[in-house]
Parts: sequence; structure tokens; C-alpha cells
Amino acid sequence: MTAGAVAYVDLERLDDNLRRFHRPAAAAGVQVRAHVKGHRTVEIARRQIAAGARGIAVHHAREVERYADAGVRDIVVAHSWEDPWRWELFARLADRCELTVQVASRASALGFGRAAARRSVPIGVLLELPAVGDGPADLPALAREVVDQPWLRLRGITGYARINSAAEAAARHTVGVDHATGLVAAAELLRSHGLPVATVCAGGTPTAGGALVVAGVTEVCAGAYALQDAGLAAIGVCTEEQVAVSVADAAQAAALVAECGYPWQAADDRARWSGERCLPGHVCPVVQRVRALRPTAARPGESEEWAVMASGDQETDVDA
Repeated sequence: MTAGAVAYVDLERLDDNLRRFHRPAAAAGVQVRAHVKGHRTVEIARRQIAAGARGIAVHHAREVERYADAGVRDIVVAHSWEDPWRWELFARLADRCELTVQVASRASALGFGRAAARRSVPIGVLLELPAVGDGPADLPALAREVVDQPWLRLRGITGYARINSAAEAAARHTVGVDHATGLVAAAELLRSHGLPVATVCAGGTPTAGGALVVAGVTEVCAGAYALQDAGLAAIGVCTEEQVAVSVADAAQAAALVAECGYPWQAADDRARWSGERCLPGHVCPVVQRVRALRPTAARPGESEEWAVMASGDQETDVDA
């Protein structure tokens, strides 16, 4: 975290971004899951849910606790953790919300199953498929492993469509279509084995438009769509005028984004000026490194600064 730094949020642009992302999803009959990595605040998560998001996605147990305490019920852990101590942390919180975890290995399926059984709490499971390839070597066997755990509930499958180059960024719609098509095919494979697959979730803001045109996708998960950034504007996901987050100046943007730019950005392309606003090249590292987000005009009852939650979990949390 950069000491004392804040980022600024234009609320009119924020609300416009939510409407612009949620409207085509609703028209396609696809639900939105809001990944909080794109803002790390309770206030924006509440706005996303009010705009139609079915729930949120997080990475860490501390985030589950924070958002559950704020009244968010439907929470997905959007990372397939393989650390046994983390399984215990998530199981501890499973009675405070409708918790779903991602699983990509037999070890994590068994580990989450044991942790859930020790606390007699049900935990939902999404099987995580990689961005490239056919997923786990034997996907039906992994799904069966989940189904056989008394306290685990197989919800479906998920995957994140990574963009690794400028060429892929230019073809982001096709990348989204291809990735979502693979997820739907994997879901059909599981169903052919008699396994329940209610959710087919395609992740990624730049590729969401492609995912929405694929029949069989039930959910898109995205984070950066709420605030947007100059890097997404550069590839046409939004315009610079639609970016809702700004920072003090280019030097601060460079420090906050640092080495965490998008793969399609040049190393020195960490900020763009749009009128009097300095737009960061990548929103996710910015919100991880500032102290707070400062909205242009908060709603009644909202704070004038929105605290961000940037810290992850520690193994010592298990004994806390």
C-alpha cells in the first residue's frame, strides 16, 4: 500500500458503467457476479448488487468475512487454493453466507470436504478450468469426488479467459467466445455422466461480450467493469470518458500500477490524461495499493471515503 494515497471515483460514471455492463447480461439471460478485486470496497459491491449482480467474488477469507458482515449473502472464492490451512479458514465462514469455493484438484476437493465435515457446514463448489486446454485430465472423476463428499455441493464449472498479448486483446470477443464455448462443452460432458451442472461461469471483463453470445453460459464474473481504466479504454472495452477512477497525477499512477500493467500495455504506459483527470492504466493494482477511494458525492449515510481491503490471509489466522 502506498502510504496515504487515495483514488477518486466519479459516481455518475460508476453507475453508468454498472448499467452498461449489467443491461446486456440481463438481456441475454445471464447473471453477473461482481469480482471485488476491481474496487475492494463494500460501497461499490452494494451498488453492483443493487444493479442486479447475483453476488460477489473474492480471493481471501478476510474478504468473505468483511462482505458477509456487510450483508452480502452469495460469495464465491474465485481462486482454487491448495493450502490446507486456507480450507479451514473458509469452512469457518461457511455458516455466515452462501459460500462457494473453486476447486481444481482432487486434493483440494478432499480437503474442503473434510473441513466442511468437521464443522457440519455445506460448501458449494465450482470446478475451475484453465484458460487454455481441456481442464483437469479427468474432469468427471474430479466432479464425482466433489459429489461424494457429504458436505460439498457441486454447483458447476468456471474459468477465466486470460488475455496474454496485444493480438489477443484485439481479438477479445473471439477469445471470449472460444473460452465460453469450452466451458459449455465441459458442462455438457459432466451432464452426460449424470453430474449436476447448474452454473457455467465465464470470467473476465474484456471478454465478457463474447461469453454473452454463447448459449449455455449462465453467469459472467468480472471486476474491472465497475471503475474501468485506461488500459481497457485502449482496447475498446470502454472510452476514456467512461473511466470512473482517477489518481492525483501520472507519477502516482506509475507508482500504484508499477509492474502490474496489462499484457498489452507498454512498460511506460501506466497512465493517460483525459481532460483534467489522470486515469490509471490498470485499476486492480491501484485499488490494492491505496488507502481509500474518495467518491465525488456519496449517498446519504455513506462515508466520504470508502476504505479498501488490500490484505490477504495468513496461516496464523487459523488459530485466531
